[in-house]
Amino acid sequence: LFKGHCSTVSTMHLTEHVVPAVSCLVVVLALPLNLVAIYILCACIKRKSSTTMLMINLAVADVLFVCCLFFIIPYYFMANVWVFGLFLCHFVYTVFFTTTYVSTLSMMAISVDRYLAILYPIKSKVWRKKIWGCMASAIIWVVVLIHILPINLVNLINIDPAHNTSEASSCYDHFSQDDLNFIESLRLVLCIVLYVIPLLVTSYCYASIMKVLLSKNVLNMQKEKKTRAIKLIIITMLIYLFCFGCYNATHVIGYVSHSNIWWRPLSLMFNTFNCMLDPLIYYFASFTCQEVLKRYFSQKRR
Repeated sequence: LFKGHCSTVSTMHLTEHVVPAVSCLVVVLALPLNLVAIYILCACIKRKSSTTMLMINLAVADVLFVCCLFFIIPYYFMANVWVFGLFLCHFVYTVFFTTTYVSTLSMMAISVDRYLAILYPIKSKVWRKKIWGCMASAIIWVVVLIHILPINLVNLINIDPAHNTSEASSCYDHFSQDDLNFIESLRLVLCIVLYVIPLLVTSYCYASIMKVLLSKNVLNMQKEKKTRAIKLIIITMLIYLFCFGCYNATHVIGYVSHSNIWWRPLSLMFNTFNCMLDPLIYYFASFTCQEVLKRYFSQKRR
């Protein structure tokens, strides 16, 4: 009993204080960073490639993700009381999870694009044009929405019977047993299809790239370009394993244990960090982004 009480207290402390406080920091940093990234990628890069379009897609997903936090933060600050109604509960969490997995698939697509560019630089030119980046981005959104929309088949709002008002309701926290069984199965599918498979593809692509970069055949490559490519790989894998890994681990554990994991709010907090780290992908993947930022800060110093 004492152990269960401690678990409840720690969960309340996480959801009411730690998670919303950290999420506020994410909003303050991630929103301007991604808006600046979108501006640079759209306005400053004249000849856009497939890489550029995929990075724009990732940045747009991050901005939409951060917008969801404007609803989720007050929800946690108010001790898990949802005051925005049934429609916004479903809409906010649909967008929240959609943008999360659009990010995983976009990063996978960027890794495939980099793989083709480095291992097959001549053959892949025809596939690495702007139009293919746009098509890949559209396919990513369609695939993710097909997997996420079924979440709306269950009731995400749970009204406290003691109050029987929407002001005393929770959103995506408590489910009936039938709904929980459905959600657990859906989460497992999301984890496998939209996280594990992209992680494996990305790992293969970047492992192949690292093998090429460290081989004797590319000793003549500029040291700056090689360093930039290696940093891109490290940042991407860090986001996959640290930001998305913890959150998707709760899907598997929840499915096996048939319960809502108490530390899920903490995993959601780690999940939000990807919005702050993604701009590093744009920086290391785009030479133009680096040049624009360098010029801006050099002018500021004068």
